[in-house]
Parts: sequence; C-alpha cells; structure tokens
Amino acid sequence: MKTRIHSLILTIALLLSAFAGCGKSEKMANNRAENSTPPDEIEPDYSWFSFPEATNKLTVYSNEDNLKSVLDPAIRLFREKYPEVEVDYQIYGQDEYDSVIRTELPAGRGSDLVLLDSVTIKDVYKTMSAGLFENLDPYFAKDDEITLDDYVSGVMDGGLFRGERLVVPLAYFLPIYMTTRSLLDELGVSAESLSTCEGFSEAAKRYHEHYPDGSLYLDENYLDPLSSNMRKLYYAWNPGFIDYEKMEITAEEDQIKQYADLLKLYYIPDYKVNDKAKANRRSTLYTFQDSYLLKECLYNDGCRGFSFYMNARSLVPKEYGIFAFIPPNLNGGRTASIELMAVLPKASRNKLNAWRLLKILLSDEIQSGTDDSVANIRYFWSGEPVKKGSIRKVLDSKRARGDYLCSTELFDDYCALWEDVTEAVYLPTVLQEYIGHELYPYVRGERSWEDCWKRFVNTLELYKDE
Repeated sequence: MKTRIHSLILTIALLLSAFAGCGKSEKMANNRAENSTPPDEIEPDYSWFSFPEATNKLTVYSNEDNLKSVLDPAIRLFREKYPEVEVDYQIYGQDEYDSVIRTELPAGRGSDLVLLDSVTIKDVYKTMSAGLFENLDPYFAKDDEITLDDYVSGVMDGGLFRGERLVVPLAYFLPIYMTTRSLLDELGVSAESLSTCEGFSEAAKRYHEHYPDGSLYLDENYLDPLSSNMRKLYYAWNPGFIDYEKMEITAEEDQIKQYADLLKLYYIPDYKVNDKAKANRRSTLYTFQDSYLLKECLYNDGCRGFSFYMNARSLVPKEYGIFAFIPPNLNGGRTASIELMAVLPKASRNKLNAWRLLKILLSDEIQSGTDDSVANIRYFWSGEPVKKGSIRKVLDSKRARGDYLCSTELFDDYCALWEDVTEAVYLPTVLQEYIGHELYPYVRGERSWEDCWKRFVNTLELYKDE
C-alpha cells in the first residue's frame, strides 16, 4: 500500500513539474523574442557576488615535475605578497600526486587550488559535470586587478561548461605544421586548400600515392605512428564524440570515418619503435631540413618551439617555399590543446587565497617567467602561456641575449599564430582508450567499418551514462 501511495505522489510531482517547465519555457521564449540582443552578448549580472571571507591558510599540492616548475615561483610570490597567510605546500611524486588528487577532490579534501594536466584526471569534462568546481566567472568580473580581455579568449573559453567558467587554462599547445610549396605543387594541391579538413585529407591521400613509404607527420621513431597520428588528428580536427553539457553522443559517422581512413592509410603493421636504422636519422639537421628535402613526410611538426619554426624557415632553401599553417578543425576553426589548467574546488576552505594564487599564476611574472637557475627554462615546460603577449616577452628577452637571430617579420608571424585560436580542448585519456579499442581493429583490417562504428557508439553510450 505504501509503495502505491509513494508512486502516486511521485507521478503527481512529475506532472506538476512538467506543467511548470512548460510555463517557464514559454516565458523564456517570449523573453527571447522581446530581447533583440543575442544571449552571448548580454553582460552577466554578478552584483549578487561577494568574495569569500579571508582566511590565514592556503593548502597547495604539487608534483615534483612540471607542476613544481610553475608552482615554486608562484608560491614564492604569494608568500611575499601575503606574509600573514600560512602556506601548506606539499610536493608529491607524479603518480602519487595523481592518486591523491583523484581520491581527495571528490571527497572535498586536499589542495585549495588544484592544477591538472592531461593525465591527472581521466576526463575533466565529466568531472566538471559532477559539480565539484567553483564557477570563476564572478571572480573575474568583480576583481579589478584582472580582466579576461588580457588572455587568449579561444583558449580560456575551453574552460566553460554549461555557461560557467569551471576550468582556467594556464598553458596550451597549438599544432603548427610546416610543409613546402614545392611538394604541394608536385601533388597538385594548393597551400590554401589546407585550410579545410577536406583539403588537408586530400593532400594526405595524394602524398601517399606519390610516396607510399612516407609518413603523414615527421617520423622520429619515438612512438608508434598509429597512436601518435590519432592524437594529432584529434587535436587538429576536434571531432568531439560527446557533448558533455547535454550528455549526448555527437560523433558523426562520415567525419569519424574520414578520420579513421587517414589512420588506416598511414598504418604500418610491422612498425618498430626505436629501430636503429631510423634512429640514425634523428638529428637537428634532419628535423629542420632533410625531412623536407627528402620528402619523407607531408607535414613536419618535429618541434613545438620557436627554434624549430625559425630554423626550418631559414635552413630550407627559399626555392622550396616553406609554408606554415595551423590545421583546421571540422568547424573551420583552429583548435588548441589545453596542457595545464587550474580549478577551485567548491569544498575549498580557503577560496579567497586560492583565487589570489590563481591570479599570480596568470600574472606576467609567471606567464612570462623563466628559471634563471636552470638555463632560463620557462616555468611552463609544456605549451605556451595563455596571457596575450607573454610569448613575445619571453622570446624578445632571448632575442636580446642573442639566443635567436631572426627577422622582425618572422618573429611577428610566429607570435601572431599563437593568438589565432578559436577553441581549446583536451583529449580525455579514457576516450583515447575507447578509440584504440573500438576503431583500431578497422584501421588494422581486422573488422569492418560498420562493426567498429557500432561498437564505438555503444561504448560511448555506456560511458556517458556511467
């Protein structure tokens, strides 16, 4: 009897909720019709927001590698600026750090500001949907010391989720590829056509026809090209797979098949990592020059830094016509990968101090900073800083010391590329596993596309509903 009564009450509640929802939807629709200003152009009202109360403590965790490089100077600056705050700064080994964060973050314990790279949490998007992170938009809006306008918007907006800024990127990587116009002419492909996924793919197909032993990207023999190409294509194309805000599968079969077909085209069944014959080719000259002159790859992405860009353009004879570009994503934009990010847990007991530390991490001192004690290595080991102009500052200081010799035009071209970003993502490691498990059998010729596609979609459906 109790069960029936409970069921009846629940049914009535759901009906009332549905009617209320209909009224609310109709009201919202009317409001939208009356308001001619697009929703994303309406200035949010954060008049209700006030900063958390000040405390005299801050707890921060770090690993002993890439996070320590950034956090050490940031903590030093924090202590100088806020000497009254007791800082509990704990440093762990990499694996231990990841384990501690995965355990304590859901439990509401641990670091007041959490730094994450691409391996600490298997899927930061799904973690965002769990409601563990503070929305930082009100903080940015009400703090007169910082403005989002000073940062690369396409990268920073990669931390938005359901209209809230839950993640703040600190550093990012932008794939800058280089090829030669002479090779493209030989293939009958224009450099301009590489600005679309179709043109990018067509060039790859024609290159393989002309040079069946060549590689899609520079092959330095460190990694199996199948997994390496998978990651590079994902970051270039940004196929998505899952809409985490709606928790819906968005993978489109024709797009993913185009992606898988390129992997299949350049798949080498008997590839040997660190093969000695290929290892002998790993040299600075090969990276900067020979790979172009010998036409051993279509797209050279052999180094992420300015030295690669500069040397490739200066060492390769001008008649070859070096062409640098950012590969297009499926929307025709340019995708950056988030290399390092920060989140403020809702359970933090010292939110104001965590926010103060985050501002320091976004400051010129850290974003443009280098470690004088270790050959002026940047604080950010991987990726470039998100603050506009920071790349230019770092490189300008190195040019002044004579580390880089290049024209002002070349320097300006390179710096401009890093702000030419429309969106930013990172590939959750769990999705890497699913791609490998469900799509690689098609790439290796073990299963039909229809079978692999069906398995892939089913796996994604199960994962999103976990």
